[in-house]
Amino acid sequence: MEIKSFKFILSIWAFIIFATVSALLVRPINQAISRFDRKDQYIESILDEMSEVSPEIRMNGFYGDIDYKKLRKIRKGFLYLWNNYRFKAWSHDVINDEYEWEDYIHLALSMLASHGTLSLMGLKMDVYEIDKFFNKTKLQPKGSIKLSVFFGQVIEGLISAYENYHSGKYFNKIQELLQLVNMSVYEGSDMITISKDKIINSGNSLFNLHEFSTVILALLQSYHHMQSKTYYSYSLKAFEKILSNKAESLPKNIFNNKNLHEASRSSSFDSNGYSFYDNLVKINILTNNSIKSPENDVNEIFDAIYNEYIEIRGDSAYIVQKNGKSDEKIVTLDSFLFGGLILLRRNIPPDSIQKFGEISKKLSNGLFNFLNLSVNGFPPKSAVLKGKLEVIDSSYDLSHRVLETLLIYYRSTHRKEYRDAAWKIFKAVNESCKTIYGYSPVIINGTNVTQVHKEVDPKIYSGFFKLMYLIFLDSSVVDLDHFVITSDGNILKIWSESEPSIDSEVFESASRINVL
Repeated sequence: MEIKSFKFILSIWAFIIFATVSALLVRPINQAISRFDRKDQYIESILDEMSEVSPEIRMNGFYGDIDYKKLRKIRKGFLYLWNNYRFKAWSHDVINDEYEWEDYIHLALSMLASHGTLSLMGLKMDVYEIDKFFNKTKLQPKGSIKLSVFFGQVIEGLISAYENYHSGKYFNKIQELLQLVNMSVYEGSDMITISKDKIINSGNSLFNLHEFSTVILALLQSYHHMQSKTYYSYSLKAFEKILSNKAESLPKNIFNNKNLHEASRSSSFDSNGYSFYDNLVKINILTNNSIKSPENDVNEIFDAIYNEYIEIRGDSAYIVQKNGKSDEKIVTLDSFLFGGLILLRRNIPPDSIQKFGEISKKLSNGLFNFLNLSVNGFPPKSAVLKGKLEVIDSSYDLSHRVLETLLIYYRSTHRKEYRDAAWKIFKAVNESCKTIYGYSPVIINGTNVTQVHKEVDPKIYSGFFKLMYLIFLDSSVVDLDHFVITSDGNILKIWSESEPSIDSEVFESASRINVL
């Protein structure tokens, strides 16, 4: 009996010694492995505590409506995308081959778009990496490119980066690109050939409303910062091309797939028609009414949409485009931005304020009816309006236009439902759109979600994550009274009221555009 008791006590001590030694050996390894996980858990617990206290206590802005937990998850999603892309920048030094230059355009747009998003998220070290990229990369374009992308979207991104940090390198880069402009040989062709630092008209008459209006926006902001009449005159030339090409490129009904030249029928109304009047509104807001005449175009477009393309169903409204073959009434996800643009406009005629205000509210209700068609969290791209909405295109391309709509409505009302709608989209994207390259557009077929390609559109960097982050950030950040979010997702500062008024005969004749 004594021997059994002794063995039992001995086994207990052996177990204690083994457990102690194991703990001492495993603990450092466990600490090394789980250090970051436990740090994340700690941060999550802090964020939980911060989100539970009253807004008055956690005020980090004028409104105190920051959603810390969701901001952290959005930033984590963007960093997954950014970290997959950042090292590609260091593989380029001098770009002088036609195909490499085409790749550089995509790369430059992605880097500039990321610059704005990283700045918004406070990730300065990553911003410095982008600064280094543009420091070491010499722009030597060669071959055929799209002028509107080169001088529109790239310069717009550079201006946004310059406004973030007032860095001389971006100022110089803008001037470097603008020096290549030679509008005297530019006769309305968007496709150009660059040879020996000169632009040669390629003879291709492709014309894109959205991209041309982006050129105007970028050139006007360049004029604003550099006070060079040359850039202002370039913007007038670009606007003049819109007027002079009206017969071919601006048919009476901008709401069909013929709103571009016949050579570009495949381009959709969503990506061009809406972006065109979006940019016209943004030009008015950006210049703080320093350019008076484009207001005529905006008023004309808004009145035409109100009178001809609004379909009201009870307390909801929809902007419809008619299918020429079947006369079906098509509603697109992007079309609801019209309701948001109404809220952004500062120059609605007094006798129209009430009717547009009511339409904006009804479009908001229509938007939620449209979002209720979502499958697996993804809203459809388009639906047909019969007795009710029926989905006809269930693809989702990570468009930020619906997020801009939700942002504007949230900033105007501070109603939680707009944030909830955005978060539902983010969760769906985070769960189904991730690839080893970043994020991909998807097609939804029943419960199946199929990724459609591997290339990441630069607008995902500038638009989707930036707009999503702004929705859950304090409403005083990027105040829409002082900043404009362009159709390409860049943030630009509105001109001050002290700016001198500028105008010209070209802008004076803008009312003749009559695009609708």
